[in-house]
Amino acid sequence: MAKTEMLSLYIKKLSHPLKEIRERSLQLLTAKLKLGWELDDELSGTRELLEGLLAWFEVSQPSLQREVLQLLLTTIKTKAGSYITKEFGIPSILSNLNKVKHKIAVDALEVYNDVIETLQFMNTVVFDSNVAIPRLTLQDMTSSESEEASSCDYYNLGPNFKSSKETSISNDSDVHTRKNTNVEDSIRILLFPWVNLCQSDKKTLLLVEDALRLLKSTRRCCRFIRDVFLRDFPPEIFLNRPEIIKSLLTISDGSHSGRPGEALFVLLHITKALHMRILQLSSLDLIHEFTKVLDEYKEIDDGLNLELQEIAGDCNPGTPQEEDGLITLKQLPIPVFALDTLHVVLSILARSAILVDPVDITEWLDMKEVNTCLRIVESLVVLLLDCINPSFWNMDHNAKIYRDISHKSCMAMRLMGDLLLKYRKSYFEDPDRSHHRLASLRLMMSAEKLLHWALDSALPPTTLVNAMQLAQLDPAFELFYPELSKNIDVILEASG
Repeated sequence: MAKTEMLSLYIKKLSHPLKEIRERSLQLLTAKLKLGWELDDELSGTRELLEGLLAWFEVSQPSLQREVLQLLLTTIKTKAGSYITKEFGIPSILSNLNKVKHKIAVDALEVYNDVIETLQFMNTVVFDSNVAIPRLTLQDMTSSESEEASSCDYYNLGPNFKSSKETSISNDSDVHTRKNTNVEDSIRILLFPWVNLCQSDKKTLLLVEDALRLLKSTRRCCRFIRDVFLRDFPPEIFLNRPEIIKSLLTISDGSHSGRPGEALFVLLHITKALHMRILQLSSLDLIHEFTKVLDEYKEIDDGLNLELQEIAGDCNPGTPQEEDGLITLKQLPIPVFALDTLHVVLSILARSAILVDPVDITEWLDMKEVNTCLRIVESLVVLLLDCINPSFWNMDHNAKIYRDISHKSCMAMRLMGDLLLKYRKSYFEDPDRSHHRLASLRLMMSAEKLLHWALDSALPPTTLVNAMQLAQLDPAFELFYPELSKNIDVILEASG
């Protein structure tokens, strides 16, 4: 029987009338999902799984409550789980869970509260009811100012970037938040400038995208991006046309068979290059001039595309099609890139901490790959905090992009808190896993920055707060990182 058929069978048996069969199916299903098994149809499979888990508490004395609630919490945090939860109706799910609260055992009460808290948070960011769209008011300007503003190609830079006459995120000065916080004071930079490409450059980009989809060429293509592509093209092109980023995240997440090390290393280089690009755009010492790409050009055979065709093998992208005007709407905002990549990298670290071979004591990731993941996390947190100010949490999230950033930020912080708790538990269970101890020390620095940044949020993630409270009791932080220890004390006092 195939893996997908077995998972589907386990899910169906969650509603079996016999208690022993239900418990055995739940245990097998949880074990297989932890090993990385995937559903054949993610949406329909997740729908059946949520129905079975919610129906688990309909009996008079439900067993294995903590395990069921933990699986329910993990499921609703996934993309498919969030979609199905919205389809079922979050208020309806909350109402059903409140009705069975008296059945919840003491040891499962903490996980039950986490489920309720997660659903309540999703209910505040998913629904679009009573969202007012602010009007657009264009201020009067002279003809010289108008020409200067129209000729500027760099946009979405806030006042911290000294660009008062560029196209800003919102030029409605009357739109204020409930705490009188202006959007321009909260969002420093959202999108990079659009980079126009000639036909030869578009063909190079298509060849890279096609080469990443082939399993045999993944490693060579990743090295090509790192050693050649990043030097010849501006880094913002990865967010202007995000197909390469999506492929790298898929490879890193393990969807392709093979090691994720090369893809992770490329993501690290891209993140650092994007951060350097922001510093360049915000520097007053550098002058940025608009460079127009001529439609009439002479094809230059520099061997670059030939090398890519050799990597991609028989794949032939053909002639690049003319880009329409809507392609600029498909570019990836910088905070969304940082949060999506952060979620993937933290998930990889969490999966590696769980999938430990009990015989060889080996993990899915080796030490080099774990170190790369930690460096990516540190770089992504810096990139995110450079783009979004802490006052973001005081403004009214009346646009979908703001709600997405808020939702993804809280989910990333929650996942980081879970990972820190897993590392702590792993180290105390087996002191030989000292690398988990070191990883938790490094992650705590990024966690402290994130929680300090999100102090004004409506509901700081409980798991991250709990992880920092445990770190406050750890003498290692006070001994080796006294400044970090003091910062944690201040943050916990402020959040409490």
